[in-house]
Amino acid sequence: MHISPQQAPYDQPPHPLAHLALVLGLALFALLQRVAPHEPRLAQYLPLAARRLLRARARLIAILTALAQGTWRAPRHRTPTPRTRPATPKPYLPRRRGWLCHVTDHHVRGHAAQIEATLNHPATQPLLVAAPASARAALIRTLRGPARLLALDLPAALQFPGPPRPPRPRKQRPRPPSTRVTLLPTDRPIPRNALAFSRYNRRRFGKGA
Repeated sequence: MHISPQQAPYDQPPHPLAHLALVLGLALFALLQRVAPHEPRLAQYLPLAARRLLRARARLIAILTALAQGTWRAPRHRTPTPRTRPATPKPYLPRRRGWLCHVTDHHVRGHAAQIEATLNHPATQPLLVAAPASARAALIRTLRGPARLLALDLPAALQFPGPPRPPRPRKQRPRPPSTRVTLLPTDRPIPRNALAFSRYNRRRFGKGA
């Protein structure tokens, strides 16, 4: 059966960035299928982590597809608006690097290793370096959250320029005053063995002690 060029959609190989978007999208989708609550205490964290990974997957595919099709446009600069603290606190995720891999099964770690290997592949580096600076900044912002969740080592092309940001100093919380009550105030040490302790009590409190 003869197939005309119009009927053969795979005659030309896909764009490398489109292929990269496909590989990363499939790996993230397989990872999302594995992110399920394994313990009751993690039920409040894992749905939020899955939602963030889903948004990162959609944003990553959109950026790489726009670069492959040549339709990428740098986002317009917006003036930041002052944020107001909401009445109810928003749900948060743990800040520990790679905590999602520690609380899930080994399949999640396998998919995370696949994503890291794809980003650090030698064939991927020229594509990332040749991308516009605004696109690389968008990729960095998109991958920053999944990299923290899955402990991914991003390549040098997906790092912010300049020295790394120093860690935030921890807030020193004031300790509450001690409520310990000394039942037997004395300047002499209390004996440790039972016989000497009984003698100590008789000397201090009388014969009936």
